Amino acid sequence: MPLTNFQERAIFGTLYAGVVIVGILSGPAALLCIAMVVLFACWKEFTTIQQLSPIASWGIAIINLFFFGASFAGTEFLSTNTIYSITAILFLLLATILLFTAATNAIKEMSAVLAGSLYLSLPILLFLYLPQMGNLTPPENLNYWNWQSHLGWPWESLPVHPELTGHLPNYQWQYPLLVFILIWSSDTFAYLTGKAIGKHPLHTLLSPKKTWEGFLGGTILTAATSAILFHYWDLGSPVAAIILGAAFSIFGTAGDLFESALKRVHSIKDSGNFIPGHGGALDRFDAFLFGCVVFWAWLNFLS
Repeated sequence: MPLTNFQERAIFGTLYAGVVIVGILSGPAALLCIAMVVLFACWKEFTTIQQLSPIASWGIAIINLFFFGASFAGTEFLSTNTIYSITAILFLLLATILLFTAATNAIKEMSAVLAGSLYLSLPILLFLYLPQMGNLTPPENLNYWNWQSHLGWPWESLPVHPELTGHLPNYQWQYPLLVFILIWSSDTFAYLTGKAIGKHPLHTLLSPKKTWEGFLGGTILTAATSAILFHYWDLGSPVAAIILGAAFSIFGTAGDLFESALKRVHSIKDSGNFIPGHGGALDRFDAFLFGCVVFWAWLNFLS
């Protein structure tokens, strides 16, 4: 008997949440793997939606692979300034190649590449910085394979490179996990509230099923969820938690509407089929991308 849409969404949604939670709690290396899966899945759909040429698509894939690989898995070999310099040169090299292969269309291609870098790569970069944000030192590029979570996992009992792990900061797993929990909370509470009492459409053109009642209910209940988690994990004051939770819901909804606008422009329903029953990666992580920026900015403001 085939699964209903609700059953499919529930089963694969639970599996997705379980992988994320276990991955984040497993330590920095697993966190990096999760971030890279999200990054490249979103970029694949973005390049397809934007109808980028194979040269532009492969070019930005190589740039992202180098930048994130060097920044979070190869810091013993290249300094931060060197990584940024090489990345900038790679962008210029891609632009030059496109000028000779795509002519005037190179402007459109590079515009999409740069816009995608702000929309996709920057939030993932900030997300990977979050586990360092609870420390006194500013976040930096670290080798996440050598960075231990100190959560007592057996595979971390013997460091591979002891001389590289002594100066590393504490792994603040609560911060990346909080991003996902608040986004899930906002989506769930907005849906339930909207279904129960929703009457006034939030944006008839971009998302006709969303309502103002659902949006307000999601914002209030997400703020409450944030306050509870902040108290349980001892992350800060209730006022700060409520503000953060409300901001997540507001900007998460904005991220959802932004991705809806992107799909409307290109006349598509789903960005892909990343998770069965949930659509593509961009459909699943649209609010997450905006949420990463919100949380990073909020932590920097407090510091």
